[in-house]
Amino acid sequence: MQALVAELLKRGAFVAPDAAARLEKEPALGEALLARSELPLLITVDELERAVPRPPETPVLPAAPPEPPAPPPFTPDTRGALLDEPAVPAPKARVVGGPLPPRPRLLDAYPHEVEVLADVTGNSTCEGAISDFTRYFNDRLAKIRKMLKQRREISGAVPIARARMGGLAKIPLIGIVTEIRTTKNGHRLLEIEDETGSVNVLAPANDANLVVEADSVIEDEVVGVVCKPPGRGDLLILEHIVRPDVPMAGQGHRSTRSSAVAILSDIHFGAKTFLHDDWERFLRWINLEWGDSRMKALARKVRYLVVNGDIVDGIGIFPGQEDELAIVDAYEQYQFAGEQLARIRDDVKVYALPGNHDLVRPAEPQPALPEKYKRLFPESVQHVGNPVKLSIEGVEILSYHGRSMDDWITRVAGMSYERPIDAMKEMVVRRHMVPVYGLRTPIAPEHKDYLTIDTVPDVFVTGHVHAAGLDSYRGITLINASCWQSQTAYQKMHGFMPEPAKVPVVELDTGKPWMIDFHRGKPAGVDVAGRSQFGEAFRNPAKIANPGDVV
Repeated sequence: MQALVAELLKRGAFVAPDAAARLEKEPALGEALLARSELPLLITVDELERAVPRPPETPVLPAAPPEPPAPPPFTPDTRGALLDEPAVPAPKARVVGGPLPPRPRLLDAYPHEVEVLADVTGNSTCEGAISDFTRYFNDRLAKIRKMLKQRREISGAVPIARARMGGLAKIPLIGIVTEIRTTKNGHRLLEIEDETGSVNVLAPANDANLVVEADSVIEDEVVGVVCKPPGRGDLLILEHIVRPDVPMAGQGHRSTRSSAVAILSDIHFGAKTFLHDDWERFLRWINLEWGDSRMKALARKVRYLVVNGDIVDGIGIFPGQEDELAIVDAYEQYQFAGEQLARIRDDVKVYALPGNHDLVRPAEPQPALPEKYKRLFPESVQHVGNPVKLSIEGVEILSYHGRSMDDWITRVAGMSYERPIDAMKEMVVRRHMVPVYGLRTPIAPEHKDYLTIDTVPDVFVTGHVHAAGLDSYRGITLINASCWQSQTAYQKMHGFMPEPAKVPVVELDTGKPWMIDFHRGKPAGVDVAGRSQFGEAFRNPAKIANPGDVV
């Protein structure tokens, strides 16, 4: 028996204890296993039955499958080491129309529990008429007004038309900011509007704190303002700005099963700068073929995968893009993407949303990919819109590709591409992902504003900026999900170094987040603690599974 187990280990197969007991009783099963050309990673009793099927002597009900062996515990004082691997040659795209490769099956079938809570796909109603814009902004105002009224200092807000009548010692208002300007004397002037009218609110130049508050306001956001009545004229005097924010909270939703979700973003299949070696390393990890025991234990828990936009590099996205493409046809880019996602083991359910490089309408919210591209992917991939809110085993995940990062960085002081978490916190505080209309992020005027954060998620995910970030805010896990592309010509021109091939993983039963580093090539500019913006809540080296560049 010991010789048999040793031979199986030599061939890369591990034997579960109950399977070993079965082999000791029935040596013929071991001989049948050794005769096979390929062996599974883990040999269980169920695997023995599949390998050597034998009809029962009398009809009986099938036995329940055995419980899988418990994964080794995570130890906070150790760090999993990744193995250095030789470079993997870049895989070639399939012949157009060829079949998808068979998906690897490594674990038992898993009953996935997912509900799509919010998605524009199949629900788009806008035609671009003026009335569409009116409905869109009215829906935004109504939703955020409801949140603001839960704040004590603004709960008694009055319509703007009532404020203009006078007679109030203190005037709380809620409205959309339609204009921001600075007077010749340095005062800040905010124009606030609701369904009943508009009013100008003044932040005096001699009050530095009020000026800072006023300078934080951006166009089209919904805010609460507490004002004093005007001394002269019809200008209200600003006392305080109130934002909806999220309540202080304890533990969020948790799954009752031992499972996890991994998150990818900005893969850019089809680009010359796509990181093939890192991608191959990720595939080997999620298929339980690579990493130390701790990393494999985490991979076993991953039963869900969210692909957060920019699945392919696309075509015609920017001038001269054709020079940066390894696959110049969009259809073949998606074909290659489908082939690669089909290599992920078959008990992992994938949810893929588009980004600004994908071939859907650029205006947000974006619907899922068209059918002609969907059919290039395996059945395990469900295509959804951007943004999308999912309930995965009861844990609510808001996933947004993050195109509006460009607008936050240009409109709000202190924002930068190197620190995407800062912009994410602003989205949460203002309860909106794309507040400003008319900047780099086009907005489709749907009758329902899908870009409002109308309920508080447990996990909030963005991408787009090719950085990596992990932090928390008032019980929400904030993740910016890296990329799978090395530095592009555009990034080099602007001096930006990406942080590629870092995969966030969130355990659904504990809420614990991890960031696994699969990048083993030349360091991509990540050489100091904090550059990846791992917040204080997660600034624990043990939570980064590769002792590589990020600490």
